[in-house]
Formats: sequence, structure tokens, C-alpha cells
Amino acid sequence: LVEHCEDDSEAEAEVIQARSVGKALRLSTLIATIERTGAQGERLLWVVTRNSAAIPTTTSRSMSSSPLWGFARVAALECSEFWGGIADIEDPGQIEHLVSEILAPVDDDQVAWRNGRRLVSRLRPYEPVNRTPVGFKETLSQTPGGAVIVTGGLGGIGIHIARWLVEQGAAHLILC
Repeated sequence: LVEHCEDDSEAEAEVIQARSVGKALRLSTLIATIERTGAQGERLLWVVTRNSAAIPTTTSRSMSSSPLWGFARVAALECSEFWGGIADIEDPGQIEHLVSEILAPVDDDQVAWRNGRRLVSRLRPYEPVNRTPVGFKETLSQTPGGAVIVTGGLGGIGIHIARWLVEQGAAHLILC
């Protein structure tokens, strides 16, 4: 499935939503057809998008094709017997990267190509940042009679957030 990616920069939200639903429906129909016909083969189905992957250094994205990435993650789990992957290219000139990706025997099934570089998701160790949001303590000190509402405050993480708020200077908490 090679998905045509429209320029969504000027599109209204309803248009983007309609495009997204249409693309997901086409992919779903294609998967159902493959399953119904009993087509066999590893890495049989590849989804190709253009400027849809969430890359931190990229500003332009095709919003209507971005949901395909979430759908593709589910398809990879549900259709592992014929799932190939999803690849995002920056421009049609990167077709050689796409062909090499499809033909290469690698384990990555979510790939993006930017400026000739192959990008894949990787987990990295969490590095905690010990900082208070800018202006947060000042806001608490300026409203001494005010209260902070913590929804879910009686749950597992809510108690920790409430404790942290008290440490930051919150005098009154409402836990619900």
C-alpha cells in the first residue's frame, strides 16, 4: 500500500479527519483481502507514507497519514505472518531507500528516511529531570488561599503528585 499524502497544511480539521479515516479504511480492506485470499509470504505488506512519521527534527507532517502509523503498529501485531512494515520517506526521490528497506532482511518494521539517514525507534534509559515548571512556585505563592485540584488524587500516582505539590508550597489540595 503506497499512500498518497496530501499537503495538510491548509486543510480544515474535518478534511484531515476524513482523509485519515479513508486511509485507515483502505489499509483495513487490504489486510482483510490478504487474509481472505490466503496470500502467503513474509514481509508481504508494506505501508509507505510521506512525511507522516513523528520525527523530532521535522516540522512538516502529513497529518492525515499520521494515524496510519498507529494503525500499522496494531497491524504488525495482528498480521505478523505477512506484515512487512511501515516506511516513511521525505520525498519520492528516496525510492531506492524504500526498495532496499523492503528487500533487506532486517527486524525493523517502522522506518523513516530523512536526509538520506535511516531512522528507527529505539528505547533508551530514562534520564529523570529534576526541575519545577517555570513560574509554578511563584503561582503557588501568589495564591495563598487558593487550592490545587488533583483529579485521580487518591490513586497510585495521584498521592505522589499531591506530596510533590505540598513540597512545592501548595497549602490546600483537593484530591478527587
